[in-house]
Amino acid sequence: MTALVLCGGGSRGAVEVGLYRALMELEIPIDLVVGTSVGAINGAVVATSMPPEALETLWQGLRRRDLFALNPQLLWKLIWADSLYDHRRLRRFLERRLPARRFEDLVIPLIVTGTDFERGQPVYWREGPLLEAIMASVAMPGLFPPQVVGGAQVVDGGIADNVPIDVAVRSSLPSTQRSISWTSLTRGS
Repeated sequence: MTALVLCGGGSRGAVEVGLYRALMELEIPIDLVVGTSVGAINGAVVATSMPPEALETLWQGLRRRDLFALNPQLLWKLIWADSLYDHRRLRRFLERRLPARRFEDLVIPLIVTGTDFERGQPVYWREGPLLEAIMASVAMPGLFPPQVVGGAQVVDGGIADNVPIDVAVRSSLPSTQRSISWTSLTRGS
């Protein structure tokens, strides 16, 4: 089994395009994708089996205004606003570009990493609404608002598990040997 693990790191996600292209050129099959933060965005594109050129085009055409708009709460809440940026532009950008709406619609299985804000523990998704998991995985505290999932505030996956190699390894084990259970909000073990 070949798992592609994509980490967080903002603009460093552009480097993941080259990795994906190289894997395709070498005809290395991808059986599982695990992504954190920007790696969750790239991972969703890879898991739809879009070609590397599509991911490259997405990154080349990216403009700051496509993703970021100041949070209007800043006008009346000032320092008590939950984030600097409103997440709606990023959400619309992803809605327009991702052909899958649910994990179950993906061609290649995908696991997305988030962080339970209250506990500081990683959470993982592999089923259910795809966009909600991605939005939680990229919700860097202070920049984007936390996302509420399963009653818990979830923020950027890079805080608790930026390079989730262990998740990829455990996911490739027979189900009797796995120590991760999957639900819409799964707390790390």
